[in-house]
Amino acid sequence: TEDLAGGVPPVVALALLVIVPLMWSVPTVLATAELASLMPGAAGFVDYHAAAYHPIVGRFDGAMMTMVSVIDMAVYPVIMSSYAASLVPMNATARYALQLAFIAVAFVINVSGTLVVDHVTRVLQVLALAPVLLYICAAPFAAHTLQPARWLSLEGDWRLNEYLSVLIWATCGFDYSGFLAAQVRSPARAYPRALLATVAAMLLSYGAPVMVAIASTDVPSTITQGAYPRLARSLGVGEWLAMAFFVGGLSSTMGTYLSYLLMSAAGINRAAHTNTLPALCACEAPISHAPVPGLVAFSAVTAVMVLFDFSILVQLETVLQSVHSIMFMTIVPRLRRKWPREKRGFRMCGSSVPVVTAVSFGPVAVGLFNLAFTDAPVLAGAVAIMVVMLLALLVDEHRRRVGCRRMLLWRRGDGGGGGGGDGGGGGYW
Repeated sequence: TEDLAGGVPPVVALALLVIVPLMWSVPTVLATAELASLMPGAAGFVDYHAAAYHPIVGRFDGAMMTMVSVIDMAVYPVIMSSYAASLVPMNATARYALQLAFIAVAFVINVSGTLVVDHVTRVLQVLALAPVLLYICAAPFAAHTLQPARWLSLEGDWRLNEYLSVLIWATCGFDYSGFLAAQVRSPARAYPRALLATVAAMLLSYGAPVMVAIASTDVPSTITQGAYPRLARSLGVGEWLAMAFFVGGLSSTMGTYLSYLLMSAAGINRAAHTNTLPALCACEAPISHAPVPGLVAFSAVTAVMVLFDFSILVQLETVLQSVHSIMFMTIVPRLRRKWPREKRGFRMCGSSVPVVTAVSFGPVAVGLFNLAFTDAPVLAGAVAIMVVMLLALLVDEHRRRVGCRRMLLWRRGDGGGGGGGDGGGGGYW
């Protein structure tokens, strides 16, 4: 998240770091809490869209967010290689080899089973958070190198497209928690409390290191992806802090990638068990029961996608995320009008539909703003992905309906040669 410190002038960066999560994350949290208490199913926003509009809208949004997950998995090997390059200069070939090694290690850990992934990610979580805490705690001891006045500076680059993409990427995902509503004892109480606490923790964990980074740098525009080891070295407390950031960056990216890979591969396994995908996709490792076909598929896709630059991947992901959020935030006002008397354990902003609509406009505005500042080629690529997905879903929907009609006609003609009355197939239907 170093781009949050160097993408725009410091005073703008710090202001947006507070404003955007309040407009983008908090309304999403409130909407998710209401929808989870209204429909505590396992399909999350796929069910919400189906209830508010049409099942195909839910399928489209689910497919789009699956693509977001695929793109997001490629981001983490890229981030890891940028941290490595900050310590040991390397060319593009060496970076790609390192990324492939990262993907291979993650594959081996996942094949070892869910329990191994759980233990490894717990350790990696501690290793990822420790350097950030050490960096913040070391700042007072390096006060001679810090200049808090830089927080109010208006000098710097205006890479607003990159800044917004990284900020949205770093503060989204709360609506995914709707998939767990069926497993939560009291969604009406648990969701708003847990998610709002997470937003507060997120603001602190992003804001504190960004403030230290800006105060310790003469030229904030030089703060780019992978810069934290260099910034830690500039505090003058020792080379150990730079090495700690490298270990933390590797741990953070590996831990997140491991979780994404496991969940995505498990999704392919479940789809195969419901006959959505071929039975071959349901194969599992003999001892660990790891979903091997899904792990192979997503690892292969990630190995290709890491060839793209970090900024392209993040912009492409946040374009799809912005479209999703714009669609998602229309669900609560829609269902308030469609099901006005339906019991809701939690109500977003009370009972007033106009107030709910106004609050829901926050993520819509941020999403539209992000789309307006996205690079044109990336935006065109995202639109092409969405068009292909929509056409594929429409073709599949047509195929399903034709199949249902044929089955209906076949059953009507079966059992009595299509006779009417109470005898034969006509009586059955």
